[in-house]
Amino acid sequence: MAETLLIAFLICLVLGMPISIAMGVGALAAAAFYPALNPIIIPTRFVGLLTDSYLLLSAPLFILAGNI
Repeated sequence: MAETLLIAFLICLVLGMPISIAMGVGALAAAAFYPALNPIIIPTRFVGLLTDSYLLLSAPLFILAGNI
C-alpha cells in the first residue's frame, strides 16, 4: 500500500500537479488498490482523532468562528 501511495504521489508531482491534489490522488489510488481497506474506517478514525485532541479541534473551529 505504501508503494502505491508513493508511486502515485511522485507521478502526480512529475506531471506538475499541486502537492495537495497529488496527496489526495495518491491516497485514492492506494485505497483503490488495497481491497482489505474498509472505506468507512477512514472518516471514522479521522473524526475520532479530532475529537480526542483539543489542539487539533481548535484550529478548524477558530476558522469557522472567524467566518461567522
